[in-house]
Amino acid sequence: MANEDNRPYIPVQRSGPSDARLELNDIQAKPSVLIWYKAYCVAMALMYGLVLLLGVVMLMAPAFFKDYLGSAGKGAEELDQVASQVIGGVYVIMGVLLALLYVAGAFLPARPWAWIVGIVLIALSFTSCCCIPVSIPLLIYWIKPATKVYFYSAEEAGRTV
Repeated sequence: MANEDNRPYIPVQRSGPSDARLELNDIQAKPSVLIWYKAYCVAMALMYGLVLLLGVVMLMAPAFFKDYLGSAGKGAEELDQVASQVIGGVYVIMGVLLALLYVAGAFLPARPWAWIVGIVLIALSFTSCCCIPVSIPLLIYWIKPATKVYFYSAEEAGRTV
């Protein structure tokens, strides 16, 4: 198909996500969701830091938790101590890994892979019903085209978040 000047039609090639309908010139500043995302990452890192602290306490003072673990009968003391140590170990491992992930999430550069990491970190909070009221709006704004274009165009511009 040709236009009035008998030149063939050449479609415009865009870099970045195909569903983003914004041009690079339409984006003046960082999307506001980045501020909320960083606050979310810091809050989640603090929460998992508390989980880590609880795990350390459970490992160091299992007698403190024997009333909460609840077992009776012969050998109950040893079972309580082992259960407290296992649960404490799981809390320590989970607390360290997730706290480090969320701290790293707050400082990632504006690159396409960082946008995907952001989705994963937001989705992790869907496992807790207490975090869902925060994570649903955050995810809705995170997947908007302006945010996607910001991360995908940052490679060309050399930006960091």
